[in-house]
Amino acid sequence: KKYRACLFDFDGTLANTVPLMYFCFQQTVKEFCKRDVSLEAIAADYHRLPTPIRKQLEFYVNGGTPFPSDAAFETVFSFYRKVQAENFEGYVTLFPGVMATLETLRQRGVRLGLVSARTHATLSQYVDFLHLRPLMEVIVGPESTAHTKPHPAPLLCALAQLGVTPGDALYVGDAPTDIECAHAAGAASCLVEWTCCPRDSFAASPPTHTLPQMADLL
Repeated sequence: KKYRACLFDFDGTLANTVPLMYFCFQQTVKEFCKRDVSLEAIAADYHRLPTPIRKQLEFYVNGGTPFPSDAAFETVFSFYRKVQAENFEGYVTLFPGVMATLETLRQRGVRLGLVSARTHATLSQYVDFLHLRPLMEVIVGPESTAHTKPHPAPLLCALAQLGVTPGDALYVGDAPTDIECAHAAGAASCLVEWTCCPRDSFAASPPTHTLPQMADLL
């Protein structure tokens, strides 16, 4: 089927931001725990952790114990964001074939957009750094809607701005929340095969399509 619109998750789908996240966690542990931890050790734990950044930082910095207050969390998270802002250019890259595929889709008249759980400030920064902004007609982040993925609201918000119905749209992502969001919105879903998520995590909501490489969208 040819889709009028193709929307994308950002982290893990278009851009490889995992090395940056690992580095930020590593430096945050060093700052607050006064110990060195290898990137391999960070990676070994990351994919079994809950997704909220607060829970992840509690694990790495606090041994899984909840922060005693919001202020304590903000102190740690502010340092994490500082490391992120100062180092992203050395770590964030597009996956192979992303730029050429997006350019070809636009040339063919397919409407393109981003629907991401990344906060607008860093998402906007990364989009500009990777030269994606001219290709994207709409960018929706967690601040855009009252609910975040897997709720359909972010995807429906993007489609409303494009004037495209869910049945004419494909949402491409790397996580179960992306696939669930697409299906809840009534859109087709597409799972990238370079996902870091365990394949059995998609058993409850299998994707409509799978994508071995970005160029296969064409």
